[in-house]
Amino acid sequence: MNNKEPDMVNHPPHYKNHASGVECIDITEHMTFCLGNAIKYLWRSSEKGKEIEDLKKAVWYINREIERLQKCISDQNPTLLTHSNLDLMNSKN
Repeated sequence: MNNKEPDMVNHPPHYKNHASGVECIDITEHMTFCLGNAIKYLWRSSEKGKEIEDLKKAVWYINREIERLQKCISDQNPTLLTHSNLDLMNSKN
């Protein structure tokens, strides 16, 4: 029998409830903030009993990301459009 208490800060058991066994952050840390949050709300939408609210939150973050991308295009700043630029910024930290 394992009496070790779960690590509720770094790896809470409910973070691996997804059928894949993958933690959401392992996917979303490679995305923009808004896309990552949208995925997080989609990923966990059925876990808290507030599925419709979480789906609406995901839509809110997706719409915000669309606005960001449209601004980049209108400002002619394509360097902010891609996820590969995020990888570059993250590798410098």
